[in-house]
Amino acid sequence: MIYALVIAIDKYPIRHHQLNGCINDAEAFIAYLEGNYACEELNIKRLMDEDATRNRIIEGFQHFRQANADDTCVLYYCGHGAQATAPPEFRHIDPDGLLETLVCWDSRIEGGRDLFDKELSYLIWEATKDNNPHFTAIFDCCHSGTNTRDTRVRARMAEAAKDIPQARDFHGLASYSRSEHAGRTQYAPPSGRHIALAGARAEQTAKELRIGQKTHGAFTYNLIAILEQFQGNITYRQLIAHLQGRVPNYVQDQTPQLGTIESKDGDLLFLGKRADAAAKDYTIHYDAKAKEWRINVGEIHNLSNSQADQIIVGLKVGTQSYELGVAKVDIRHAVLKIVPDTLDKSSSYPAELKSFPARLLRVGLDPEIDKALAEQIIQAAKDVRATYFKIVAQKEEPEYWIKPLDGNLILTRPGDDHPVFRRLPADDADMLRLFLLDVNTVGHYHHVLDIHNPRTTIKDSEYEIEFFRIADNASWEADDLAPAEKVNWQEEVIFNYDYDPTKEGAARWLMPAFRCKVRNTGTRTLYFSVLS
Repeated sequence: MIYALVIAIDKYPIRHHQLNGCINDAEAFIAYLEGNYACEELNIKRLMDEDATRNRIIEGFQHFRQANADDTCVLYYCGHGAQATAPPEFRHIDPDGLLETLVCWDSRIEGGRDLFDKELSYLIWEATKDNNPHFTAIFDCCHSGTNTRDTRVRARMAEAAKDIPQARDFHGLASYSRSEHAGRTQYAPPSGRHIALAGARAEQTAKELRIGQKTHGAFTYNLIAILEQFQGNITYRQLIAHLQGRVPNYVQDQTPQLGTIESKDGDLLFLGKRADAAAKDYTIHYDAKAKEWRINVGEIHNLSNSQADQIIVGLKVGTQSYELGVAKVDIRHAVLKIVPDTLDKSSSYPAELKSFPARLLRVGLDPEIDKALAEQIIQAAKDVRATYFKIVAQKEEPEYWIKPLDGNLILTRPGDDHPVFRRLPADDADMLRLFLLDVNTVGHYHHVLDIHNPRTTIKDSEYEIEFFRIADNASWEADDLAPAEKVNWQEEVIFNYDYDPTKEGAARWLMPAFRCKVRNTGTRTLYFSVLS
């Protein structure tokens, strides 16, 4: 069952806040749901214009309480976003001192308030904490930035609220975690597991414009177009890659974003189904401004422009397969050489790197592995596209070893019998495939470690990094402010799993966690990204 809460506001009571495309977008999103899922599988609640008050939106989250573990919840919001000054109790979460907010229909009239990001976090947690349904939140709005100079395009952003909110007024505050630090009270809202798709980065504006006969948001219009193109058979990570390629062809300075509580959820299909096949890693799209076809991989992925001619991109359209060359590697993308004329410039296509210059992790097979199993491993490594490791002989000095252990396979470092990751059965073809995919992940980890920018102008004095290891593995999922110890991030940091025999299955292993703080100590704007 899909439980959807669809919120859209065009007719704000203050005239200069009024928009033109939010209701159109909401109706288009509902039409997509109704056109692709059985009526008996849909339960949609609508809050449009004057019905979308702060109180009614909060009450609307009760709609999700009906959902069970096998169900999907969808929150869709289309309207103005804004910012508000964060109370001191939340400054440890918001180092810029600002809350991100949704502007409800009554937010800017007397007695009204925005709906704050901390309150949304609580509301999603409250809706998911008992039955743990799949939860997707979609926001076609923005939280900061400047108005566009294009008179045909309108930003979905309202001015910041004038009143500074007080922590005591936050919805659900009693369920927030509370701590004392340096004599100050700190709060952190609970966070339910969910996937968030946002129309723009925090410093940008999400925009609406005339497309055909109606006004639409550039984000929602392309979101629905991509979902229709792939008939919903697309992962969240693929979806955001396609959106980031296509939205800039409609408006400037708007980059859609994906957020997940658990990283692996990005590899789920839209609305929560698990993909049957391995997802394509990259996306090909046409850049109308540069008049060239691009793939979203570049120097930040450890590719070099000097080796562009060694990169082969694989593309499949229908039953036809292509291998495309690369003309140039830029920081965030690569330009393709020759692309089939049959490709639609308004569409985007999943692709993969068939070959590229990369240092492959050397992995050896322990001599105790019998010959038949060794041959199976070598063949399976070819089948799973082992792009970041290769099986080598002992004389090539393997960096890791695949070893047998009680009918299982493990990966270890030389001279160390501790498994790098979970052990998996050696006599099952599917488990062998999963094992080698995990080995490939270790190879990708080393690939990421090698990434550097030889042209950087950032000095060590312009930033400060603090790294904290959570003290109790059982505490961090329930408490964002769980106690932690500071460690030296410039040295090797050891993380250990804890084992809880009172739990069942994989839940017995309690995952370690860390907290990282990055502070800009210079005078210019710097951007921080997490690579995984």
